[in-house]
Amino acid sequence: MADFTAVNAFLSKQPDLRRGQGARTGELRALQVKWGTVPPDYMSYLKTYGWATFGSTELLGLGVDVPDHLALLDRAETLWAGASIKIPTQLLPIHESSGDWYYCLSGGIRGNRRGAAL
Repeated sequence: MADFTAVNAFLSKQPDLRRGQGARTGELRALQVKWGTVPPDYMSYLKTYGWATFGSTELLGLGVDVPDHLALLDRAETLWAGASIKIPTQLLPIHESSGDWYYCLSGGIRGNRRGAAL
C-alpha cells in the first residue's frame, strides 16, 4: 500500500478529481469501533479527502458530503452481512474495481492489523 504522501501527490495531479471535505472525528471513531485499528496512512487519507473520484475510479470514504454509493461503512456492513456477496469482517473495502471485485485493507478487529492492501 502506498503511503499517504504518495497518494496525496497522485490525487492532487488528477485533473478531474472530485473529493470530500474530509471525515469528521465521530465518523473515524465509528469506523474504528466497527472495524478496528485503521492504518495511519489510510486514516490520513480519510481525514484529508474523506472520499475521492477521478476518471472511472471511485474510492470509498467518509464525510458529510460522501455520495451514498461511496459511503464506506454502509458498503462494508452490506458486504460483511452478505446481501449480494460476502467478505470477511477483517477486510475493509476501499474501492470496487468492477463487478463486485473489491480492493480491501486487511486487519480489523479479528485480523492481523497490518493494513495491507489486497
